[in-house]
Amino acid sequence: MRWVELNAGGSSHSAELWSATELMRRERAAGIRFGSPFMTDPTGMADPTLTAYFNSPRFARLAKSTKLAYTGDYVVFFNFLWQRNERRWTEATVGDVEDYEDWRNRGPSNPRTIGGSKWARELAALNRLYKWAVQEQVLETSPIRTVASRGRDGEKIEVVELSPTSRRVVDMKWLTPRLAERWRDVGLRGLSPDGSVNPAYRGRNADRNAAFFDLLFDSGLRLTEASSLLSMELPTSDGVNRMRWGRVAKAAAKNGSGRPFAVTERTLSSIRSYVATSRDAAVRSAQAKGRFDDLPGKLHVQRILRTARGTSLQWWDESSRVVRTLPVDRIDVEERMRLFSTTERGLEPMWLWLSERGTPFQPHSWEDVFSSGTLRCQRALGDEAPFCTPHMLRHSFALVMLVALQHAYDERFGLTPEQRRDFAILYRDPWRIVKDLLGHSSEETTREIYLAPVRDVQVRTLLENGVTAGADFLRALAAAGGSVLDLATDE
Repeated sequence: MRWVELNAGGSSHSAELWSATELMRRERAAGIRFGSPFMTDPTGMADPTLTAYFNSPRFARLAKSTKLAYTGDYVVFFNFLWQRNERRWTEATVGDVEDYEDWRNRGPSNPRTIGGSKWARELAALNRLYKWAVQEQVLETSPIRTVASRGRDGEKIEVVELSPTSRRVVDMKWLTPRLAERWRDVGLRGLSPDGSVNPAYRGRNADRNAAFFDLLFDSGLRLTEASSLLSMELPTSDGVNRMRWGRVAKAAAKNGSGRPFAVTERTLSSIRSYVATSRDAAVRSAQAKGRFDDLPGKLHVQRILRTARGTSLQWWDESSRVVRTLPVDRIDVEERMRLFSTTERGLEPMWLWLSERGTPFQPHSWEDVFSSGTLRCQRALGDEAPFCTPHMLRHSFALVMLVALQHAYDERFGLTPEQRRDFAILYRDPWRIVKDLLGHSSEETTREIYLAPVRDVQVRTLLENGVTAGADFLRALAAAGGSVLDLATDE
């Protein structure tokens, strides 16, 4: 018997008691947000305290991807407590959390131990829950022990005692561009290691998957940000400039702060090719079979309103039967998946990335695509084949971008140290530019985690010692340590 995660909004066993409309009405009256998680304990009973937490501002303000991750973290911890001594989460002690940390990170009975960054996230999830429980007087004290410390500027801060500060970036890896291309071609396109066609390849959606890979590596977008783009949000090409700019909507960004992003013409061409071939075929097939007609909760877009202040969509909500107008910047991921436009051929999703059935491809499903790609690489290249995740591409983008910007400062502009300081004051330091491109609220996150390979390396030192910028510099970083992955030989 285990703790189980469910979702609000009309589960199958609830629908037997009430109609979907009545269920949604009751959930709204109880303050339950659509799509919010709730849990049943091992006895099959719903936990009302957790339901209150999942619908509290402390949890609701989190990004959707964070909510999904945290909810899974809670399930693992709650089951750990129950299977050890049938203890509920409200009965957890400091000792229980310490035992859990040992089991998650080093336990011989745990077949899937985790690294420092994963544990840091799980600890943050538990700390958020238990701080809320103490604040709401559900518990007197939290089993997550904290200690007082000092921040970088000397300010007093509270630090969770079991934080893996010394292991935070141990399990993080970066890919050089040439290794990233090799992984993409073998893992997602199904090519042989030498670049030739592999007759044994039986994969599907190769053009879609490769185009999505290119977008992540090219732009540094987060998985949810890239996967929730609408077709209308793709940057347009003028046929002249190599870089084209798009914008991440506020409602789709992790921290609720929209920002511009750039992609190359090459990546745009790859995405446009997917749109004109595989995507178009999937949409036509779904339209012919009437598949879109049966999808519940569609938002029928009636008008696209463009003004000097931005673009808005006006749609008719099939569920509530009301007309609504909202700026694209404020349309969240859930609503984006439900947006449909009417074309000459019929209904068509506005969501860019589609499944073979023509329906929106769920953001979390990309993790499976990348896992399959890694397995394909391992079969083709052996045990030494690199692995790759969507988030690794974001890390790799940050590293490549920093090297390129640093080169522009030190080489292309030919600046003296004094001129470089003045230039940084006027036009910002490369670290800050990378931080803004990634959408980080803190430069410390950019320096300490995403750019760990060069955090303690003076980029200019290698350049001045004869290592040229760009690819050579990245290869030098790969040779210097194990966190930057590169091809084994010069090819």
